[in-house]
Amino acid sequence: MPITFPVSKDSRFVAYRKSDNAILKKGIRWPNEEGSPINGLDPLIAMAIMVKGADPPFNPDTHKLVKTEALLPFVSEFRITNVAAPLTQAELDARVAEQQNANRETQIRNAMAALRNGTGTAAERLARVEKACVHLLRNLMRIE
Repeated sequence: MPITFPVSKDSRFVAYRKSDNAILKKGIRWPNEEGSPINGLDPLIAMAIMVKGADPPFNPDTHKLVKTEALLPFVSEFRITNVAAPLTQAELDARVAEQQNANRETQIRNAMAALRNGTGTAAERLARVEKACVHLLRNLMRIE
């Protein structure tokens, strides 16, 4: 869609060099407040409106969104789209490890809360705290 005047104040633009379509600056507002054509613009520089596409449906457990950008000078658009790409095995493994760490952390917090609210003599509570600390240290050493 070519740029139409007056330009909306909410729109964002890309300045690019016409000779090689090199992006000079992204996300800029229209240079004048009226949204009218730019007087005195270098003839080697052009503006394209930024258009963001809708995100495709995807399963976040198996895929991620990868941003793609394309300058379409013949229609004065700079399109930003997201494509669903499968997670690599390393990314899947990292997510599993992250979830396991979060589960361990929750278990440790719950154990510490139970110890704080526990019953028994001070010596018994201290023994439970020491045991929980040893367990915590062993879990932390397994994580690294």
